Amino acid sequence: MFVIGSNNRQQTIERLNIARESLRDRPAKLPQHRREFVGLSTTRSHGAVANARYDPYASLKGAVMFIPKMNKDGERTLKLMDKKEGYPKQYDRKRMDVACYPGKTAGGGAMHMIRAWVYVMAPDRARKITRSRSGSKKKWPRRSWNNGMVSIQYIKAVRRMLDETWKTNYDPEEEFSPSASLLMFQWKDCKTRRNKKGKVYRYIPTSRRRIASKACPLGEVVNTYVKKYRVKNFVRHSDRRKVRV
Repeated sequence: MFVIGSNNRQQTIERLNIARESLRDRPAKLPQHRREFVGLSTTRSHGAVANARYDPYASLKGAVMFIPKMNKDGERTLKLMDKKEGYPKQYDRKRMDVACYPGKTAGGGAMHMIRAWVYVMAPDRARKITRSRSGSKKKWPRRSWNNGMVSIQYIKAVRRMLDETWKTNYDPEEEFSPSASLLMFQWKDCKTRRNKKGKVYRYIPTSRRRIASKACPLGEVVNTYVKKYRVKNFVRHSDRRKVRV
């Protein structure tokens, strides 16, 4: 499985309920594709997520995950990942040719092509749209779109995946494109959540542990009280910091 988003080692182990020693990963590239942040997540928070967009002049860096077919409880791992990725509504799953390094580090030998599963966002979900262009000022099309901003938690997870496999052998401005304008938001600033039944409620923190799950529904991220930061400053290899917009 070739991953381009938040499925770093720890998240993959937790999602699939597999032993740490059963997971192997390698730095890899998906030719003629680039990473973009579009669509809408409804699990971590209502922010954009990673997608592989066709680009004949690009090469998308990610990781090939070699995972066991069954997990600790005898469940099929691919079926579990399908559920986590929202297949087939949010993402489609395709067999694609991926260039993979033979060792754990980039540059450790010649790359070779392998066939791997890749989750590619469904075309009707892979859109950027703002409140002013949604067709309605009152209703936010939450099921399919957001305004292209990403939650800090998601950016951290993608950055960790790249750091684990590529170390510093990747260009953050290329992998977090468009680096000049890509923004992330702090979900803790959002005042609403969505419950399991789909209803939106006002969230009042009652403890130090704040809930990120299903935060910022109905396009709340566009409000000025939700702080925005430049992804470019947060993902570079040195002096990583949050620079507020």
